[in-house]
Amino acid sequence: SAPSRRQRVTTDLSIYSDLSCRRAPAPPRLQGVLQKDSAKELGQAWAKFFHANGIPGEKADCLHFQEAMKLTQQLGSVVQDVPTGSEIDGPCLQSEYDELMERVAEWKGWWGLYGVTVMCDSWIGPTGTTIVNFMISCDRRMYFHKSVDATGSMQSIPYLYELIRKVVVEEIGQGFVVQIVTQNGSNFKEACGQLIKEYPHIVWQPCAAHTVNLMLMEIGNIPKVDAVLSSAKRICRFFYSYSEPLHAQMKTKIGGELIPPNAARFGTDFMCLQSYWDNKDKLRQWMISNEWEDGPWSREADYDYTYDCLISWSWWEDVKWVLDRIRPLYAVLQHADSPKTRSISGFMPRMIAARDELQSLFQEGSEDLNDFMDVVDRRVVDLYDGTLMIAGKD
Repeated sequence: SAPSRRQRVTTDLSIYSDLSCRRAPAPPRLQGVLQKDSAKELGQAWAKFFHANGIPGEKADCLHFQEAMKLTQQLGSVVQDVPTGSEIDGPCLQSEYDELMERVAEWKGWWGLYGVTVMCDSWIGPTGTTIVNFMISCDRRMYFHKSVDATGSMQSIPYLYELIRKVVVEEIGQGFVVQIVTQNGSNFKEACGQLIKEYPHIVWQPCAAHTVNLMLMEIGNIPKVDAVLSSAKRICRFFYSYSEPLHAQMKTKIGGELIPPNAARFGTDFMCLQSYWDNKDKLRQWMISNEWEDGPWSREADYDYTYDCLISWSWWEDVKWVLDRIRPLYAVLQHADSPKTRSISGFMPRMIAARDELQSLFQEGSEDLNDFMDVVDRRVVDLYDGTLMIAGKD
């Protein structure tokens, strides 16, 4: 865009002043003004594109977007034609696929040197559809291999055996595979056990994160823990399901959201309780406010229940009791579930340290101690039995 008359006059006066003072002439300010205006105009143009197509602004931080912008700046007016949608979804997409396949082919060349870990897990959707995903890991690199619709067949050991065997033997090559990692279900364990009998150089490894998640699930079923979790979930459902005004008032009073639990991820039970504990004072103040007492939800059955729990010191003491005892295992789950966790060598020392810390929180010989330790020790045996965990620990 052309500079305004005022900008031109300002620039001319600046140059004249420099000359009259016999100083070295400074660069014209016109270029800086143009660059600033152009950057603003460019930002607004991209903002329109992002907003019109429902693209979050944070996507502009994507490395691929920034590289495309830099290349556009370098080419300038050399390229006149803007790529069309059919070109992007056609030849451009094919070129990107070909480039990816070249990288995968290069990566496969390392399979014989480093060996391959095959990872598989299952996912059940809200409609009951079951998907089994396969990932391949080698030399600290991992890529998605495929998904299989296993609806109605997940509990069948022969089905899982054939499914995993096809990937290991036919699609990858059993000579490259040194380890199979799956969720810690008896059906997966049995299916992989049959395959390992055929190929003794392959070992089966239960997913450490899934194993700790199962620990938390079983601990959540211990009556004393279940009572606290169930009450927190009931209050959470009331806040989020009764009406939008109640939810909105909750957000205003605590300055944010509670973390609702996830039925498939029992570690979120800890996060849910922690979000209550972090907002303890604000929730208690809300319970004695006029806004809570005069709200239309005061006639609901869970109104009195919510008030009685959140105003009660004994309820909060029970919440803290559960949090203190779940925290060591949750820390291990975070470590096992972290994308930065590259090996099994650091997991078992953390698991053992968490077990010792957990044991120290109970009175020796108490029923609570026995309930917790029975769950933890049984799951730790699953990690040790016939796996690489011992070698990783040593």
